[in-house]
Amino acid sequence: MNLKVLIVDDDEVFIMVNTMMVKRSTIADDPVGFDSGKKALEYIEKNKDVDETILIFLDINMPVMSGWEFLESLKNKNYSKEIYIVILTSSIDLSDHIKAKSYKLVIDFVEKILTLDACLRLKRMHQLAKFY
Repeated sequence: MNLKVLIVDDDEVFIMVNTMMVKRSTIADDPVGFDSGKKALEYIEKNKDVDETILIFLDINMPVMSGWEFLESLKNKNYSKEIYIVILTSSIDLSDHIKAKSYKLVIDFVEKILTLDACLRLKRMHQLAKFY
């Protein structure tokens, strides 16, 4: 089994910092960063036949395509692969937490920035533990 990690955020600094944390926590050795949900969707579509599970760290508030629009786009797709999403955002709005739970692909909601503790907790989640 193979786990591919995508980090989707419109801020390059957050992509860099979160990439370092994903590597440091050994969630993945080679996470791929995207500065828009649209680019991440194109990547997923292009690699839809690759045998891998995808873990996506997704920001909500982005121009071009918001995290919510990204989730809506994925919701209507039938991929044979498993896709798990961790909302990684600066939003502390309770309604965002509630809305995130309405998407079956979302497995967690983490406030920016990604910490080592949050990464280690994610690795223990039943959806991801099989990769570690």
